[in-house]
Amino acid sequence: MRNVYNYFRIILIFSIIVRELLAPWTGHPWDFELFVRLGPYVLQGNNPYSIIPYSPNVSFWYYNQENMTSIAYPPLYAYYSAFSYFVYQSLDVHFKYLYYFILKQPLVASDVMLGYLIFKYYKNKSNFKQALFLSSAWLLNPYTILFSSMWGLPHTLAILFLFLAFTNFNKIKSLFYLSMSFLISGLPFIFFFPFLTNFLYRKNISKKLVLTIVAAITFIFFIVLIPFIFLNWDISNLRDAVDSVLFKESYGRFSYWFFVYYLNEIFPGKFIWLYYIANYIAPYVWLPLTILTPIFWYSFSKINEELKNFLACNLVTIIVFLLTRNSVNEQYLLYLFIIFILFYEFSNIESKRIVYYIFINVWVFILLNNVLLLRFFTPINPDFYFWDIEITTSYPFMIIRETFILILSIINAILLYKLIYSFRNYLEFKLKIRLNKLKLI
Repeated sequence: MRNVYNYFRIILIFSIIVRELLAPWTGHPWDFELFVRLGPYVLQGNNPYSIIPYSPNVSFWYYNQENMTSIAYPPLYAYYSAFSYFVYQSLDVHFKYLYYFILKQPLVASDVMLGYLIFKYYKNKSNFKQALFLSSAWLLNPYTILFSSMWGLPHTLAILFLFLAFTNFNKIKSLFYLSMSFLISGLPFIFFFPFLTNFLYRKNISKKLVLTIVAAITFIFFIVLIPFIFLNWDISNLRDAVDSVLFKESYGRFSYWFFVYYLNEIFPGKFIWLYYIANYIAPYVWLPLTILTPIFWYSFSKINEELKNFLACNLVTIIVFLLTRNSVNEQYLLYLFIIFILFYEFSNIESKRIVYYIFINVWVFILLNNVLLLRFFTPINPDFYFWDIEITTSYPFMIIRETFILILSIINAILLYKLIYSFRNYLEFKLKIRLNKLKLI
């Protein structure tokens, strides 16, 4: 057991060093640049849901000095961007890489904390082998390192609160953690349905408890919206951003809907009807199906153990979301992986193998979609981004790359379908029993 602790300490320290070394010099030329600009912009009292101007003191995308569209995230991390710029200014050190380092610290800290919490979670179950293996799978994973230290997106911070929500799923405070997770990245919105369904399916739930839950969540949202009230920010911009995220009229590159874009590239103007389906019908399919999934699960699940049942329901919910969403980004799979890590002790060999294949597939997709990660070194030299663009827009590489992207997107959908199918044994359809009671058969 002592060896396990020693190995874990070495892995934890190494993972911190790697992340901190990457943090100041890397960043996505659009996503991270947007949060970089938000720092001084929001600190001046401006609405983050507006056009974001170029910031000459800290921007690293020198060749794009035009305005950028607003964030598509809830406002909480925009507030942190302002706070991080305030800290940077207070230090009076005119070195923009220090600002990037400060801006990424919650992402690095949350990513490392997740590794520690995974280890602690399985250690408390006296399963030291799984504790070391699964915490290492998170801490040493290039996929998690990419999004926390290099890309600069707040998803790992949101996932930390989501992890706390899952590990406290049978307590009221889980909804506080879940609300915080949602207010950071938005995507955890889909997990409200399994959580609330789980609470409502309990026999001992009271109306007073339900009112307490609603009041607590309402209060959290009110606190976050205070700047809109006192700074007179136009809340319609926030509403438009939410609407854009929920019903995004586009087909993401990691979705089978990418075939519409692909066909349009090869046969311009030949499949207009598919374009309209992908942009004006498909965006509205995922939400009702995601809402109904937990209800369906709890109606037919035959799992007796509450935690296992709850985690399985959340896994199926995120899989349905990924399969039905018309626009899927690479970082969305992070949510699938963290839930599966918690579910790992209950999973069978089939599902473990499928998740392993999903990870390999998404990592190959990331390397192809982001051209061997060239664009993430734009903070050092903006030419990295232009080399990326030159490669991705040149023939014949462009069509070869897009062919592989389409194949990988379809493979991802097939693997997700196989994963959800592997849960079939956990369900017991009671239709025949009910029909018997009605004396119809």
